Amino acid sequence: MVERPSAGVAGVAGVAVAVEDAAWLGAARSGDAAVASATVVGSVAASPAVDGADTSASPCVSDAGRASFTRVAADSFGYAPHFTTMIDFDKFLFFGEAPTVWLQDRIYDPDTVHWWDVCFTFIYTSHFIVPFAVAGVLWARSRDAFVKFSRRFVTLSAAGLATYIAFPAAPPWMASEQGLLPPIARSTARGWEVVNLHAAESFSKGQGIVNLVAAVPSLHAAFAMLTCLFLWSRVRWYWRPLLALYPLAMGFSLVATGEHYVFDILLGWTYTVIAVLVVNRVADRMHAPASRQD
Repeated sequence: MVERPSAGVAGVAGVAVAVEDAAWLGAARSGDAAVASATVVGSVAASPAVDGADTSASPCVSDAGRASFTRVAADSFGYAPHFTTMIDFDKFLFFGEAPTVWLQDRIYDPDTVHWWDVCFTFIYTSHFIVPFAVAGVLWARSRDAFVKFSRRFVTLSAAGLATYIAFPAAPPWMASEQGLLPPIARSTARGWEVVNLHAAESFSKGQGIVNLVAAVPSLHAAFAMLTCLFLWSRVRWYWRPLLALYPLAMGFSLVATGEHYVFDILLGWTYTVIAVLVVNRVADRMHAPASRQD
């Protein structure tokens, strides 16, 4: 019988995520993708053993660095990024209007940071916190649920990697720079200006070192939907409206700030549904007999 890991172990997992991200960022700045890759592999190999089940923690702990590395790897293949597919889809869906352009014409003010700009920034940033917080809680409370969440998380990351390599795609703000759309501001960092200007500058610099044409699918949207679907049956009913709101708020924020098209959001949600309802459900059933024998 496997005992529940302690809260301290969950803390170690959280520290591992932070350390791995820091190591990767240093590698990315030096342009050494091999170092980033080694960091990911090393984190998997070095996961601490807990009651003989050490490797189950590896997927989520190492995935922060792996997701970042995949963006660098996808960029290194040198495929020409796609610009018009997403624009054409969004305009078809919204009767000739590009949603980001329409929204920024109405709510973006270059001279004033509004309360909704702060909300957009916090929602966008939650992508780098919420999945790992969920994983940490699951790790501490239920090993079985943690492993199931990890499978879905890693499946989405792998699907994102494959798509970034096969279909590098530019976000709306980049299409605007190329003259394919009217002026669009990349405004995901604006909310930090209210809290701390230095934080806004650091956030913008961080955005500049990742693969800028890894926009399809939106993993921000995918992981927000994963959090909603996975926790839906595991929380009390009064938490469910908030869960349902999270992927919607994330999608709206991504479009409003020029980070993603609606195309990217819908594809990210589709990837999540496939991962949760098809791929990993089969995997869960395959592992069920072994679990019952234990």
